[in-house]
Amino acid sequence: MTKNDLRLIPGNQKLLGEKSEAKIEVKKEIPLSKDRVHFNPAPMSSSMNKTINRTIGQNTYNPKKLNKPIAATPQKAGPTERKLKLVYSKPSLALLFTALASLLSGQPTQAQSIFESTSAKSWALIQVEAEKAKKIAKTENSITVAVIDTGIDIHHSDLKYNLWVNTGETGVDSFGRDKATNGIDDDGNGYVDDLHGWNFVNRNNDLTDIIGHGTHISGIIASNKGVAGGTAKIMSLKYYNPKATSRENLENTIAAIRYAIKMKAQIINYSAGGLEKSFMEEKAILEAQAQKILFVAAAGNEKSNSDLKGFYPADYDISNILSVTAVDPNKRVLDSSNYGIKSVDIAAPGKDIYSTIPGGYGIMSGTSQATAFVSGIAALVMASQTHLKDPEEVIEHILASGERERTLIGKTKSNSLANSYRAIAMQGQGVSAFGDKADNLQSLPTSQENIFFPSKIWNAN
Repeated sequence: MTKNDLRLIPGNQKLLGEKSEAKIEVKKEIPLSKDRVHFNPAPMSSSMNKTINRTIGQNTYNPKKLNKPIAATPQKAGPTERKLKLVYSKPSLALLFTALASLLSGQPTQAQSIFESTSAKSWALIQVEAEKAKKIAKTENSITVAVIDTGIDIHHSDLKYNLWVNTGETGVDSFGRDKATNGIDDDGNGYVDDLHGWNFVNRNNDLTDIIGHGTHISGIIASNKGVAGGTAKIMSLKYYNPKATSRENLENTIAAIRYAIKMKAQIINYSAGGLEKSFMEEKAILEAQAQKILFVAAAGNEKSNSDLKGFYPADYDISNILSVTAVDPNKRVLDSSNYGIKSVDIAAPGKDIYSTIPGGYGIMSGTSQATAFVSGIAALVMASQTHLKDPEEVIEHILASGERERTLIGKTKSNSLANSYRAIAMQGQGVSAFGDKADNLQSLPTSQENIFFPSKIWNAN
């Protein structure tokens, strides 16, 4: 394992409350394997043999746990082991009064109403025109999105009704016991009581998200106010263990991909990666491709050109992979995000994204969040554009309908920002968003110079 072998969660968590810091103490250890430690953080120091102090984010505001911080993002890289020490401050007096008023009135606080009240919380949904898209999308078809991450809060009020359900583990068995909790592999798939997914870390069905990242990603995709809302059903596949070796986390990833294939997920969202290839991981994604599963992957937070320095799995040369980088409200690629006109397909919002976390809501940044936006858009496209049968067709459709931006020229293949409304409104593959066939696109903007397609440039006029 080298110092560049990264598989870490994108960092930069910002949660409701006053600022806090998490200090990361780095200690050298003997390399465990050549495989990668998972998840993809904001860029870390190139010096791996000294103590690094870094601000990971802010503490959370939660009326039930006012003095407890959100679990910090674990970060491991190469031959190092990082120990996190949280330093946080108590919430402000104003927040305490808000919480008290909320508890007395029984009404949700501002912090408990996702994506509402301020443009700061909803800018990303506005940028991709998520609400407009959902108004015209066909929502009767649900799409299963496998989120390979840190787990999920299955009891979260904004997520609990939008979870994938393994019907083979529902109902009662011959003894009258609930199949979801009877301790038996009722559907014979090799996993016991896997009602909403599987925990590949502990080899059980406990999807508890002690880190928060997986819940945040799931909320962007499928919370009640998320990009796809209830159209997407989250299959939660927990694979990351901050105490595990690199090899174990990689093996968990591969097992999670194969579970998603077995249980017929239609989209896999993977917000992690590293600088070295894995033959077994690549093989698993090829198996997903054979089953026509779309694989949406984070371009990475190494602030580098992926054309020159690959980031995997996003940069495997496999046609069902859609690589996503992150932009800010000004539609500029984040300083921390990877880019590449050959390796990165499209951009999506990734700066200060407000979404669900265990027990509440919070803000995180990075290509992880951008990836989730595109997975949500893909879910709506697959539900609405049922003629798109292959992941390659879905990818072409999303790229074709993207909003072309000058700020993205030289940053992605498509020079485009993913747009949910345009993706749903565009009539059929290979038809311009301003084409004659698109009768329901009369209201789309006509000021753009052109719309980029994978094969050609179409004139907007």
